[in-house]
Amino acid sequence: MINMRIINSNGGAMELAVANSNGVHIMDVLEPSTQNVDTLRANFASLNVRHEYIGTELASNLAKADVVYINVAKKEYAANESAVPIVDKNMAGSGGNGVLVMKNAFRLVSLQEPDMFIVETGLHIHTAASEAFAALPRYYVKQLVFKDAGKCGHPMKKKKSFLIGTKKDFSLAWNEINLAPLTNFLEKGVDYGDLPAYAMNRMNRNAKSFPSVVIDPSVDTMVPNITGHYAKDDSEVLVKDEVTGMLRPFTVTEIARFYGFPDTYQFLGSNRQKIRQITDSVGVGYASFLLNDVVKHYFNNCYQAA
Repeated sequence: MINMRIINSNGGAMELAVANSNGVHIMDVLEPSTQNVDTLRANFASLNVRHEYIGTELASNLAKADVVYINVAKKEYAANESAVPIVDKNMAGSGGNGVLVMKNAFRLVSLQEPDMFIVETGLHIHTAASEAFAALPRYYVKQLVFKDAGKCGHPMKKKKSFLIGTKKDFSLAWNEINLAPLTNFLEKGVDYGDLPAYAMNRMNRNAKSFPSVVIDPSVDTMVPNITGHYAKDDSEVLVKDEVTGMLRPFTVTEIARFYGFPDTYQFLGSNRQKIRQITDSVGVGYASFLLNDVVKHYFNNCYQAA
């Protein structure tokens, strides 16, 4: 059995990938956000989810894991719900709490030296932390960069970058997922009504923002990357209804589907909070690739893990 520790669950994509697989055990999840903790506990009753910050919990207090999986946490947490000390994101050299979390995750990895670490670095962020992970001695470090999420089953132009460090060198496996038609991800019979004034202003170029991107599911196969900003402005990307031809924003369910979450998965909180949790996620397709084609492939071939 391969033992994994997760630092920052960010929606629970890796937890869901592990639940749908076998041979990997999640020892614990150190999650700074109360909202994410509640969502994880609602979906995984037996999972050891700790409202914990890696800088608070010393490495010497934690059992060593075979794999440490680290999500980006480039965001601010509310002081009344977070286990992360609030830092000034305008500090020189700081990108907010994300840099603080990455720094302490690096400390954990360098002290415990797990057999594998995976860092979801994003693109063009946390460059100092990424440099430190890439230069760790006694590790073979690979960087994976995805220009979009289509090969992992997500119909989104979602760029992702990962650093993978292993004690032994190995070649990655690759089991590409066939991308389903975009219509499969859309809800049927959504009665949204007329677009609000702010969306019409954007459509008519009467706003400072860029015009809305309009998705026609009869033509388009992918959508732009739906980020946390969609929780504030859902006029960024609009979809043409297949039946009525009217334009509307994506629903929370559709956004969750874009990220690979089944309709049965529970995101707790308001619609805005749900969108933030979903879009903070790496996506279930990416997580499944990392789990099966990286983690399990490595241990099964280099260590003959059961």
